[in-house]
Amino acid sequence: MNILWFIVIVWRYLLQADITIANPHYDDFYTLPEGFDDAKPGDILKYREVPPKLASLFFPVEVKKVWQLVICSQDTFGNPTAFLSTIIEPYNADPSKVVSYQTFEDSANLTCSPSFGIRYGAPPDTFTTQMEMTFIVLALKHGYFVNSPDYEGFNSAFMVGRRSGQATLDSIRATLRSENITGIKPDAKVALWGYSAGAVVTAWASVLQPSYAPDLKPHLVGAAIGGFAPDFISMAKTLDGTFLSGLIPAALYGIANEYPVVHDIIDQHANPKLMSELRLGNTLCATPAALYYMAGNFMKGNEPFFLQGDAFLEHEVIKEILEDNSINRFQTIPEIPMFLYNGQLDQVIPIEDVRGIYSYWCDKGIESLEYAEDMLNGHFSGILFSAPAAWTWLENRFQGKEPVKGCSRTVRYFNLFYPNSSYATKSYMGGLVDLLMQNKIGPDFNNSSPRLTDILKNKLSGYIYNL
Repeated sequence: MNILWFIVIVWRYLLQADITIANPHYDDFYTLPEGFDDAKPGDILKYREVPPKLASLFFPVEVKKVWQLVICSQDTFGNPTAFLSTIIEPYNADPSKVVSYQTFEDSANLTCSPSFGIRYGAPPDTFTTQMEMTFIVLALKHGYFVNSPDYEGFNSAFMVGRRSGQATLDSIRATLRSENITGIKPDAKVALWGYSAGAVVTAWASVLQPSYAPDLKPHLVGAAIGGFAPDFISMAKTLDGTFLSGLIPAALYGIANEYPVVHDIIDQHANPKLMSELRLGNTLCATPAALYYMAGNFMKGNEPFFLQGDAFLEHEVIKEILEDNSINRFQTIPEIPMFLYNGQLDQVIPIEDVRGIYSYWCDKGIESLEYAEDMLNGHFSGILFSAPAAWTWLENRFQGKEPVKGCSRTVRYFNLFYPNSSYATKSYMGGLVDLLMQNKIGPDFNNSSPRLTDILKNKLSGYIYNL
């Protein structure tokens, strides 16, 4: 793992050695503007256009235009606040279609914001956002505008449900109000998509929409969520001592950034010998945190970060806050069509939790919920091999095809074999080839060497199906 990280750092340094962009901590654009508390949720407070070259894992992404908007919203407690969202226009874009893609930021540090990580020249710490660019490119290749919100806000409130869901909804409101900036039509149709922590945010936006943003109902065609964690406490116990232990301090400090009392409780209950190491969880992005805390014991083992073990999660205040930010405790259900996809071998999310939220929403009478369960994929392989299924479902919604009525659960060996998803698989592979060839991103765009590009796309998609 450390060798891979070293290779990524060296490659990115060589590729972007002459590019520097301002860290959000030192960029005045990442601040609450004057008068923000007099604005309404979804109002655009300020905006700027940034260079249309974005970052993927190894290669730059060339699009037509990119804007960053600072948008009015509310925090968990109903107080006015603001956050930043990025809108991406591909070549030959259709201004009537938008995909709101929520990334899995997985950090309590402003430096790790998607709006920063997505830009060409961002440091390799923002590895996860750049990895997700391959899925954003899938939407861009089909001519969709993409909205990518910094849903944690300027205080980096990671794993805070209401705040992130409200920010996502307000980013969509702002997108639909941005015609004079982006050209997006005010009556555009919008779909939501997210995986892992991005799925949690997307789910919160979906359940909050009926009460917080009923005005968006005519615009929303559906939401796709995969690798979805409906219960924070269950997830924390699953992650403890694993190679993803670093998500635990990131989440605790992210919640503390919204609920200051949690900072005091952490300090009171943490192992004094490990306090300085624990506090690093408030500063690291997802990949460095995973490497630093790999297999770390937070609530079990001989000398964990919290000496009282799992009892820390049962602390009266901690438990109440964690449950309040677990979507399986929320009474409202989505009113838009939902597509849920998870792997039975998920190392992060217990599959029983996913089946539980499926049953919970179905028992509450959800109008349309399709659940595609994958027998042979885990959390990380699932994001790749299930992306074509999610995209096929999303495109069906944009095309006006009827979603399932009520609830439907299917189990396959691989979600790669989701009905009619072969075209989406080829498109996904095509996006990778476009990145490799450094083609301009957009539908029917006349890039150089089209024959070579097509050959590579066909070879890659064929290889995937023959695995």
